[in-house]
Formats: sequence, C-alpha cells, structure tokens
Amino acid sequence: MAADIYDGVIELMNQGSRCLAHIGLGEYAEAITAIHDGLTKARDRDNTFILGRLTNTLGWLHQELGDFQGAVEYDCDSAELGQRVGISNVEISALINLGFDYLHLGEPEKALALLENTFSRAEKGFGVHRWRWIMHLCAYIADALLALGDPDRALTQVERGFIEARATGSMKYVARFHALRGEIALAARQWSQAEADCREALRLARQISYPTLTWQAAHLLARSQAGQNNLEAAFATIQLAGETIDAIATRIPDPALRETFLAWPRVQAVCAEQDRLSRIS
Repeated sequence: MAADIYDGVIELMNQGSRCLAHIGLGEYAEAITAIHDGLTKARDRDNTFILGRLTNTLGWLHQELGDFQGAVEYDCDSAELGQRVGISNVEISALINLGFDYLHLGEPEKALALLENTFSRAEKGFGVHRWRWIMHLCAYIADALLALGDPDRALTQVERGFIEARATGSMKYVARFHALRGEIALAARQWSQAEADCREALRLARQISYPTLTWQAAHLLARSQAGQNNLEAAFATIQLAGETIDAIATRIPDPALRETFLAWPRVQAVCAEQDRLSRIS
C-alpha cells in the first residue's frame, strides 16, 4: 500500500520488518530477496537508516545459519554506518549483534565487555527500542557468562530478561530465556528443572514457528532426558532436532552458506547426540 501511494519511507520500514519475519520463519530465500530489494531501494533513495538496518538484518541471517565470520562483517558495516551518521538505534542494534558474533568466534571476554558497555547505552534508549534491546542484551550477556563459567551471574540476566519478555508478550524471548535457564540447570546436573524449562522453550518455539530455537531447545531437552536415563524420550526429541536442522538446510539457497550451517559445531553436536542415542536407546 505504501508503494502504491509513493510513500517510500513507510514502504522500506515495512520491508525491513518483513525480512525479520521471513528469517524467523526459516524462509531464507524470501528473506534474502527482500533484503537485497530493500538495500537497492534504500541506496537509490539515500535512506541511510534502512541501509543500516537491513545490513544488520543480513548479519542476523548469517548468525541464524552459523556463519559468524560473515555476520561480523555485516554487523561491523552497520555499526560503522550508524556511528558515522549519528543513528544510534542502527549502531546499538549492530553492536548487540557484534557481541554475539565475537562470542561464537571464540572471544567471550571481548563479547561480554562490548555487550555490557552497550547495555548501559541501551538503558537510556526510548520506547520500543529500549525494552527490545534490554531483552536482547540480557540473553546475549547470559550466553557470554555461561561460556565464561559464571552460571550464577548468567541466571541473574535470565531472570531480568524474563521480566521484560513477559511484560511485553515477547514470546520468542520468553522461550529463549526458558532455554537459557534450562541450559544453566543442565550444567548443574539439575535434570528435572532443565527438562521443565527446555520443554517449555520447545513448546513456545514450535508455537511461534521459529525453527532455529526449535532445534536448539530440542537438543537441550534431549540432553536433560538422557541425563535422567529416559533414553527413548531423549531419542525421539533429538530426532525432532535433527529433522528441523534438515528442513532448515533444504531452505538455504546458497550452497556455501548451507555447508557452513551444517558444519556449525552446534549443529554437529546434535548429529553426534543423535548418533549416540540411536546406538543406546
């Protein structure tokens, strides 16, 4: 409708939101087409905000598929653009993504420092940006703290994130924090607590049709079930994770990106667990 009435700004704003929805649903070909169409129009119309936002979205797409080296390039470009032209919401969104990139590139200390510094800026944000950034940062800071072996501080971030996610009805983040709390319980060998949280994370991920969190939560749930020697249930759950990964792989249009996704250590861990449980269940 915006295009029909020649409202280029609203058209591109909605194009950006559409790209996020496609990625969340695992519709990667549609997302890539929409992103590049939006980038072309943003350059033609000299819309720096949308240019930065869609570049950041490309970074998230690559994160979802385990390509953190590719993601860091897009996120650096977006952060630099936002800083150079003074668009803080583009810059901060990109910096949050960069923290996640660094974590998965084996630099958890660097990731934590960046995320904690960005948190102080995000708290001064406005409107929707503030509460979305706080949830995002709580999740990523918890991830970094877990990687650094500090589950108590990670749990504090999870509980704070739960407050924001539940208050705003952000079901993706409610599910994400259940998965994180389950992962913390797994590390402590608190199997029943881990199972309860991971089961709820999986239920919500499937309810909102989010394949990335579906396979990740299913993997965590299978581990909690195996920890209680419930091997039949664990095998059924890990099969769901594997089937979801296979479905994602078939929807990645770029062969090189598909190969990167399948080589992602987190994906490989699911394959290894599936093989192990198939032999003992």
